[in-house]
Amino acid sequence: MKEIELKERISHLERGLRLLGDDIEGVLKLKKEIKEEIKDIKAEIRALKVYLGRVNPDFKNQYPEVVKKLKG
Repeated sequence: MKEIELKERISHLERGLRLLGDDIEGVLKLKKEIKEEIKDIKAEIRALKVYLGRVNPDFKNQYPEVVKKLKG
């Protein structure tokens, strides 16, 4: 009886570890996707800042003040 119970418990633990491993892989994949998305957003923001600086020269002077107000 004890041997059967131990085998069942080991089987449950193995299944749990497999599920945990699958969850970790999913989280790592999601983290990679989010990292790429953030990288794309940063590039778009930089492009917008360059564009706005060309269209409105005052933007370059006003932008640091706006960011300062938003942060503090």
